[in-house]
Amino acid sequence: MWRRRFGVPLMPTPKPKRPLCQEACRSFYDRRTNHEIMALMIYCTNSEEGCEWQGTINEIEAHLNSSCIYQLVPCTNECGEKIRRDSLETHLTDNCTKRLVNCQYCN
Repeated sequence: MWRRRFGVPLMPTPKPKRPLCQEACRSFYDRRTNHEIMALMIYCTNSEEGCEWQGTINEIEAHLNSSCIYQLVPCTNECGEKIRRDSLETHLTDNCTKRLVNCQYCN
């Protein structure tokens, strides 16, 4: 089973068994290790599209939700399309099928 965080696949997490008796091992949440992992430096998941952001795993969600211009976001007019954040304004005014337009007869 693969676990996902922010759309990025993480390492597989099989249920561990003891080597000799094959009974399931018990596990626990290790706060210290989690803190160390969340402090690791990573690149943005949109780096292949051109984003140069680098930060910690702990900071990536805030970056993707607010400032990454390469992140795909849903159209705010609810047309169903996903557009890069930096192209959203152009989409809303020029390309969106649900944009407001002036009637040529009523003006």
